[in-house]
Amino acid sequence: MPLNQNIGADENPKNHQPKDANFVKEKSEKLSMEAHKKGDIKTRVIGILCDNNVDEDSLNQFKKVLEKEGASRKIIAPKGGKIKGNKGTEIKVDENFLTVTSVCFEAVFVPNGICNEVVNHEVAKHLLNETFKHCKAIAIEGNAKTLLENTDIPTDKDDKALLVDKTPKDFVKAIASGRNWDRELHPVVPA
Repeated sequence: MPLNQNIGADENPKNHQPKDANFVKEKSEKLSMEAHKKGDIKTRVIGILCDNNVDEDSLNQFKKVLEKEGASRKIIAPKGGKIKGNKGTEIKVDENFLTVTSVCFEAVFVPNGICNEVVNHEVAKHLLNETFKHCKAIAIEGNAKTLLENTDIPTDKDDKALLVDKTPKDFVKAIASGRNWDRELHPVVPA
């Protein structure tokens, strides 16, 4: 008899026992990540990890293509407020290291020009590790490769959703393809 023994003195214990649940595992197209329409990135939110002195050309090139494809972009930086690009342009920060989590983004882009503070910051490394572990697309440009090298992400494997010095169109294609479930075969990244 189960542990449910809080039964009145005049009651029959059999009338107060839990019933077996009939768990039916039905596939729900509405909840399935694989059932979503592939081929475009409209309405998807892309995180862009930046800091002061970010390469504005690198950033703007990706932002322009993502905007054209209908994706939403969020600038992530160590602190809130604004950062300055390498040409002096002020860039509004949408998320800071205190509020960011990878589950809010469909993919992450790290442009050229990030500083040592970001390269060595645990939150930045964790964000990339978690994005990788969740099988999402990651694009890295220029000196941002140093951040990638400081993560636990294996770079020796062929990964269609881990893009280093590729074009914005390649990044869009990787995002539009959906999650890279092949990564689940090699669960080596802590997150």
